[in-house]
Amino acid sequence: KRVLPLTIFPSGTKRRSIEIEDDSGRAIVNLWGRRAEESNKFLIGDVLRLENVMFRNGRIELGYTGRIIIKERVGFISLDELSKINSGKVNIVAEVVQKNSDGFVLKEGKKEIELIFNDNDKRRKAIRPGMILRIENGIFDGKRLTVGKNTRILVKKKENFLEGRLKNIEICDNKLVLFIGGEKVSFSYEQGYEILQFFGNRDVALETVVRLKKKYLLNKYVRLFLDKKPMLIG
Repeated sequence: KRVLPLTIFPSGTKRRSIEIEDDSGRAIVNLWGRRAEESNKFLIGDVLRLENVMFRNGRIELGYTGRIIIKERVGFISLDELSKINSGKVNIVAEVVQKNSDGFVLKEGKKEIELIFNDNDKRRKAIRPGMILRIENGIFDGKRLTVGKNTRILVKKKENFLEGRLKNIEICDNKLVLFIGGEKVSFSYEQGYEILQFFGNRDVALETVVRLKKKYLLNKYVRLFLDKKPMLIG
């Protein structure tokens, strides 16, 4: 749910806390030392697996023998969904509609958000109104999106994607069929692996990949980039 700021104690010890949630409720997890530094890889919405943790003073502590694993990487969220989040690191795709003194204004549908750059970030010079930006690891503070040193920015073609709620995924006539918003699109069996971003052994049937991915993707807001290698982001 949240990735909190890094805390550095006078001794030099580093701690970062993250807030997690499941069907039973929410909890704070404390990460120390190297794990605290590496925690910037977590994004809001990631599905995590925690192993060998301790519960102390109302918080989960990840000790030296503990492990935290990204079980399912979150996709991209809409600006409408972003408005319901308090803070943390997020992935979005939006259009640059205006340049201002601190950065740019991004828009998706009727929603807008301000994108902020640090003064020494040279990437801002390459961005122009009209571009579609794919932003990974953007830092959201509840109002604005800031580009940090670990934020990745890619420019996408404006007209080359389909977006909406993913209503269903199925295999029909040996093809992958997606129902996005009010549209139905189909792709070859081989393209299905690429669209669902499955890079494992192709001996695994696409039907199995669909069954594994389906519960995480259904009813999510997704974008299907329709270039030479179509890719589903959700």
